[in-house]
Amino acid sequence: ETMQEGLARFHGTLGGKVFYNRVMVVNRDLSVLVLRWFVGQHAREMEALHLRRLERLRNASLSTNGTNATAPGAEPGAADSGLLDNATAAPERKVHVLDAMSATGLRAIRYALEVPEVGSITANDKDPDAVEAIRSNVALSQVPDGKVLAVESDAVSLMLARAGAGELFDFIDLDPFGSPAALLSAAL
Repeated sequence: ETMQEGLARFHGTLGGKVFYNRVMVVNRDLSVLVLRWFVGQHAREMEALHLRRLERLRNASLSTNGTNATAPGAEPGAADSGLLDNATAAPERKVHVLDAMSATGLRAIRYALEVPEVGSITANDKDPDAVEAIRSNVALSQVPDGKVLAVESDAVSLMLARAGAGELFDFIDLDPFGSPAALLSAAL
């Protein structure tokens, strides 16, 4: 059965092999809204960080020019203007998301389609049938190539391995069937 939720099209439970909870639509809607807010907040924080760095460069340039000789008639700070010109454009840093227990991949797909500012989403599940469902549903929903990566792993192992490699996620969605207490330490 092909279904639709938000902008995502997906196959439900794949013959009962993969978990899908129809009742959690509002929960997924709220998750999309929280991620939208987070992406906006992240962008504002990155811009503020960039402006602070730029201000430090300007201050360093001004203090350095006070001790450096400048050519007659040259503007103060002209020697370092190329450095400042190259630093004025804020670098774009996309948010990387983990959907730790993705099942059908629905939440990850909705993130990809409904929050386009997200850089990448890792849709993880330890069940190989679920990983197959994620890949199938990503294709069905026509998610842009490379936006959602389906991974077969234990959620705790994946989070710890990525942290150990210095590859942290910016946003982690924990949606277990039951308490997330066992996952919180690895997520943090």
